[in-house]
Amino acid sequence: MNVTTRVVLSAMSTVLFIVAACMLAATIALGWLYGQTNPEGFVDGPVVSMSTNGYAITSTDLDLGSLPNEWLPSSLLGKFQVRAQSPGGSPIFVGVGPSNDVGDYLANVEHAEVTRFGNQERLSYTEHAGSESPQPPADLGFWSVSSEGSQQQTLDWDPESGEWTLVVMNSDADPGLDVSASLGVKTPWIPIGIWLTGALTVMIAVGAVVIAALASKQPSKVEESDSGSPEPAPMSS
Repeated sequence: MNVTTRVVLSAMSTVLFIVAACMLAATIALGWLYGQTNPEGFVDGPVVSMSTNGYAITSTDLDLGSLPNEWLPSSLLGKFQVRAQSPGGSPIFVGVGPSNDVGDYLANVEHAEVTRFGNQERLSYTEHAGSESPQPPADLGFWSVSSEGSQQQTLDWDPESGEWTLVVMNSDADPGLDVSASLGVKTPWIPIGIWLTGALTVMIAVGAVVIAALASKQPSKVEESDSGSPEPAPMSS
């Protein structure tokens, strides 16, 4: 094995060890995330406080129009869980409906649209002005899923193709809304990711060890061949 080959193999083993370390870190991170699931299997986000002087708080439109529901099992798409309640115990309504229907319902109604959802510091809204008062949300029939009451409301939603909007309101559709809410996600891709990254970590690490062993192998000694040496001239008698 010449020097150039040994250098290349050493570089390859170093790169593979770095990749294996990154994959191991990803496996540990996914394992930690999987350990944060609640008893129902959802990974819960932080609880944030939201308020508006208007009649509703909505999400931005969630566009799922290209979901391959016809060939991908819906169970692989995961599930969302929304938990919300009024700190004062007032009855609230939580629902997910088609964005077009929600847009028509709140077209001229004062409400707040959440443009960024995360922890309390990252939360941001866009306020929409309006002059009309909406009818109670539970009276409408376009909701895909909904829940209302004075205690904490838990809403589970399986994603479907289309454009959807999450809405939180007072049950009686009065203005002035104050809620605490969190968003959870359940997906089979977390345990699948743990197995995949773990397996790849082992495979890459083994490959790195094998290549490192080849690179450290001492070159064999090549004995000079007598055939390459000039033969001595015969002695004259």
